[in-house]
Formats: sequence, C-alpha cells, structure tokens
Amino acid sequence: MTRQATSDDYQRRVGRAIQYLEQHLDEDLSLPELADAASFSPFHFHRIFRALTGEGVAEHVRRLRLERAAARLRNSSRSILEIALESGYQAHESFTRAFEAAFRISPSHYRAQRTSLTRPIAPIDPPAAAARMEQIGPLNLIRCRHVGPYGDVGQTFARLAAWVGSHRLFGPWTQGLGICYDDPEITPPEYLRYDAAFTLPHAVMGEGEIQSLELPARDYVTMTHKGPYGELPAAYAGLVLWWLRHGDGEISDAPALEFYLNQPGQTAPESLLTKICMAIAR
Repeated sequence: MTRQATSDDYQRRVGRAIQYLEQHLDEDLSLPELADAASFSPFHFHRIFRALTGEGVAEHVRRLRLERAAARLRNSSRSILEIALESGYQAHESFTRAFEAAFRISPSHYRAQRTSLTRPIAPIDPPAAAARMEQIGPLNLIRCRHVGPYGDVGQTFARLAAWVGSHRLFGPWTQGLGICYDDPEITPPEYLRYDAAFTLPHAVMGEGEIQSLELPARDYVTMTHKGPYGELPAAYAGLVLWWLRHGDGEISDAPALEFYLNQPGQTAPESLLTKICMAIAR
C-alpha cells in the first residue's frame, strides 16, 4: 500500500470511529470500543486519533459534551443539573468547574446572558412569514467531512464534486447541502465539523474520505437567507430568536442543514440563496 493510500485508509477508519462516537455521545464510551469501530488496536488507535485530530480521545469526547451542554443551556429549558448529568458529570459542582475551565464563564452566567463563547454575532431577525416548519428526509447522501472554519469548506466541496462527477452521479436529483454539527458561537473555528454533501436517489458506496450517509426524517424550522455565506451565523441567530417567540418544542441537538439553492461561482454574494434548517425536538 502506498503512503497516500495508507493515509487515506487511516483517515477513513478514524472517521468511522468519530461517526460512532458522535452517534453514542450519551454513552460511557471506552477506548477499546472506539478502536474496534476503526479496526485498530487501542494502543495504536489513540496515537493515530491524536495525530489526525489534534486531540486525545477523552479530550475530544469531553469537548463535544461541553459544547453540546452550552447549546442546551442556551436553547432548552432543562435545569443545569439535568444538563450536567446528561454530559457525564455526577454533580453540579464538577460540571461547573469543567464548564468554567473550557469557556471562562459559569453555566448559570452563560444561561443568564445567552452570550457568545467565541465572538458576538448580531442576529438577523427574519420576517414573520420567512420561517416555517417542515419535515425533511429521509435523504441518501454522499458526503465528505471538513474540520475547520466554515468559510474554508470550498475545497472540501471541490473534492467531493470531483468524485461525484467521476462516478457519473450528478443528475436532476442532485442538491448540494452542508451538514453543520457545531455552533460557531460555541466551538472554536479549528474544531468546527461540517459535512459537504450531495443528494442521491439511492445509497452509493463511498471510498476514502468520501462516504455515504442516510439522513433520517426530522422536523425542522427553516428559512431561506439571501446574502453572503458570511452572514449565515447571524441568520441562524435570527431564526433562533424567531423560534423562541413562535415555536413549540426545543431546538434539537441534531446537526443543522444548509441547502445551497444557487451556485457561488455563478452568483454575486449578495444574491446567494441558502435554506437553513434547524432540527426541532417536540
């Protein structure tokens, strides 16, 4: 196996473990269990995981749980103790210490202020008629994972599009979308997780960093934003405000979706149309 082939194989296998981790974040995950998902020995898996992600396994799990806790503090009515227990902490005090160490603010102050943990984002308040509820899915997707600033996803989409084109999978069914796992107001830019994706009429076997994904049916609150992609965080903030005023239920931990309704290379930034979708838990 060539060096590049080995690297691609390791990326794919660690990606498989990360997907398993993300799907079982509420469980008591063990290193052997995650290593098995990647078909590595526990000893080698931990070293390879750190080399490819920049974090140890326990550190990675802890960060994801705390970032999810921050989102729940802001978007739900759960008590701080309930959120602490859901995050794997046995007491309010230990959760508070971990939260303060990660974000330099206590959970109670963060909930009271509903502030940004990275940089302030002024919400774009959508018109009353702009937002609506709808069910999306199930969808068959082909996707490629990007980790880093959301503004840098263009190269990931280019690699995915080249693969889809070479396999002659583009057609009238094709819709480009992004799956956004993290909130840029909570997660540092270098750790933001995003899947570039295209819809397909049926499941297709991927290879390397290109993998298939079945997106289940869920309820979403949606709106279409017109303007540069850089305004999307503010559009999301506006949609959250709309939901808090008019919605029924809570914003889910499921990733947000972005459907790109026109082509950035052929459209002026101010005319770009993006349908943003936040999953709702009834």
